[in-house]
Amino acid sequence: MTISLRLAIAEGFADRRRVASPGAISLNCLSMKGGIHPPSCGEMGGQSVNGYGGAGKLVRNRVPQMIRDGGGRPVIYTAASPDEYRARLRDKLRDKFAGFLVAEKDSGEKLSDLREVVYALADDLGVDANQVEEIRAAKAAARGGFGDRTVWLGNR
Repeated sequence: MTISLRLAIAEGFADRRRVASPGAISLNCLSMKGGIHPPSCGEMGGQSVNGYGGAGKLVRNRVPQMIRDGGGRPVIYTAASPDEYRARLRDKLRDKFAGFLVAEKDSGEKLSDLREVVYALADDLGVDANQVEEIRAAKAAARGGFGDRTVWLGNR
């Protein structure tokens, strides 16, 4: 099975790596075989990132334009399938969570990043932000929150 990907060199940035030949992507990068993995392109380093066989990471919608505005030329494509999108969202959640755990400052910003990814995952699963909040509130009502700082050591 061959899935064609819409790759765009959109005047910007390629995950902080330069494209070997600005403005050009080989034809090998325009298709892939058998699955949800994006292409592994020599121009993007041919690296496997997050287990997809190709370089890249999911970014916020406005990031490519911000890169263009800064004079860069982003190499981008739209996630090929719902499965790839969900997997990349999960990778983003891991990445943002790891960033939160090691952050010494800006933890509010890191938490907002986590929340944004959680909302995107919820939307992908057909659950809106209000439903997530309703579920959270119901669990808090039934089991409590974490404000009491209770640490459980087990049973006797």
